Amino acid sequence: PYMIWIIDAGSGSYPPGNWSHFLNYMPSTECVQMISLTAYNDGYNGFPSWKQLYSEAIAKLEPFFQDGEWPFCIGEFGCGKGDGTREAERNAWIEQMLKDTKDLPMIKYGVWFSANDYKEDGLTIQNYYALDVRERGLMEAFRNGFAGMKG
Repeated sequence: PYMIWIIDAGSGSYPPGNWSHFLNYMPSTECVQMISLTAYNDGYNGFPSWKQLYSEAIAKLEPFFQDGEWPFCIGEFGCGKGDGTREAERNAWIEQMLKDTKDLPMIKYGVWFSANDYKEDGLTIQNYYALDVRERGLMEAFRNGFAGMKG
């Protein structure tokens, strides 16, 4: 078996403050083989592109991880439908996200967070992140996006 160590730099420090910066928790460099990023599009605050979310995150990290010393991955990401009514916007975002992957070749893989966020009552969905293959247009968005990765 082979195991690699990944540190998740997120897409900034959260909660905001110097104490929460990921470099404060970075192990020695011989322990790390990959840098992970995490950013979400929540569907409530517009739909900033995947490329925009990750270009900004990578730009913040470049001073610390130059010359491609470690590849980047996305440990967790997703695009929500907000209150559930923004399905078409989410699908367009997915399609464009896949097409944009060729513009950020330093990112080697990503993991979609496919679960909904619930309010404190544990019953009411606050944000729809889960992928449901029965949704109209979702699989088409993935098919079109993957086809666009080739160009």
